[in-house]
Amino acid sequence: YQCPKCGNKYKYPGDMKKHVRFQCGQEPKFQCPYCRKRAKVSSNMYAHVRSMHGDLP
Repeated sequence: YQCPKCGNKYKYPGDMKKHVRFQCGQEPKFQCPYCRKRAKVSSNMYAHVRSMHGDLP
């Protein structure tokens, strides 16, 4: 399923609808405290910090 606004693709229609409703066209609100990465959703930022920076204090 493809977002009609930005072209992002999703496996499930519900994921695409959630993207359109809450993320598409929005500026990222969450900044990684360890690098320049930004995310629109806090859970994505949390996953980034865990995977890229490990268990930093």
